[in-house]
Amino acid sequence: MAYFPMFVDLTQKKVTVIGAGNIAKRRIETLLSFAGTIEVIAPDACEKIKELAKEAARLICELVNGKTYKNEKVTLGVEKISE
Repeated sequence: MAYFPMFVDLTQKKVTVIGAGNIAKRRIETLLSFAGTIEVIAPDACEKIKELAKEAARLICELVNGKTYKNEKVTLGVEKISE
């Protein structure tokens, strides 16, 4: 497996995370230390992400269903792929 390292200053950036399950939760917990604002786009969110959104003003959780979303900033898609 090859890894792509990405070293970017995110302190003034808006990061969008697509998905709000357990994998996204881990990514969001990490990003909270680095990103300016984190926006979560998903049809539903796990309880931990909902709790984090209440605690951290920089975390915006937008629950959408069947809506196409386009963002020109940094986008991180996390999805579990079945084998």
